[in-house]
Amino acid sequence: MRPRCTPTGNGAGAPLFPGLGLLRTRGLDAVAIEIATRHHVDLAQLLGRCRTKSVAAARAELYQRLRDHGLSLPEIGTLTDRDPTTVLAGLRRREQRGRLRFETEDAEDLA
Repeated sequence: MRPRCTPTGNGAGAPLFPGLGLLRTRGLDAVAIEIATRHHVDLAQLLGRCRTKSVAAARAELYQRLRDHGLSLPEIGTLTDRDPTTVLAGLRRREQRGRLRFETEDAEDLA
């Protein structure tokens, strides 16, 4: 069984998630907190390296919300400590999941 995703310190007293400070300076920390709360994940997991399905879905929503606030892929990548192509892949996965959900609902309506 895979261990639960938890933050690990770096031993030097540096913040674990410098992106939270960057989000705070842009006034977007409330967005991250709201998403983490709604998805029942820790903020540390949302901004950390955890790759579980629930955390990845929450993180993709964060990418989308930041994009809706007018941030570019490189800006989102900097804020979340991710490569811009990783952000793009998360946005595409989220879009694909949304399409599949609507197609399933349409098929159920026809049945």
